[in-house]
Amino acid sequence: MEEKQFDTWNDEKKAIELVDTEKIVCKRRQFWLCKIGENIGSEISKNDPFVRPVLILNERLRWGLVVAVPLTTKFKEHSKWAYYPIIDGAKFGLNAESYCILDQMKIISRKRLIRKLNDMEWPDGEEIPLFDKEQFMKVVKGVHGFI
Repeated sequence: MEEKQFDTWNDEKKAIELVDTEKIVCKRRQFWLCKIGENIGSEISKNDPFVRPVLILNERLRWGLVVAVPLTTKFKEHSKWAYYPIIDGAKFGLNAESYCILDQMKIISRKRLIRKLNDMEWPDGEEIPLFDKEQFMKVVKGVHGFI
């Protein structure tokens, strides 16, 4: 079992706290890279460098908070009911087959958001689209089942 990196994560959080949320403009249906951090128990985490993609579900909370669902590339058959596959993820800026982890929905500070995945252009100059509404609504419905 890997040793937890709580001290390293604490240093990261100190730097994140200094980020200006006014400069971070996100919208629902966008994929972002996010500093999720070190987990406690079975929470989702990414300990090197604590970054994981998330899907923004709601950006309209007060105090610079957003609702996001973390993504993973590792599907776990024993808990398949908690995973929603992202169809055509490359179209939205994802570089691997990915799944929303529905039971790990989080309310996070915008300060944790690093950059939009769909804020790029393809080589032909075309902008990467937002996550399509039909799939997005299925994710929202799936998350609602855990609330």
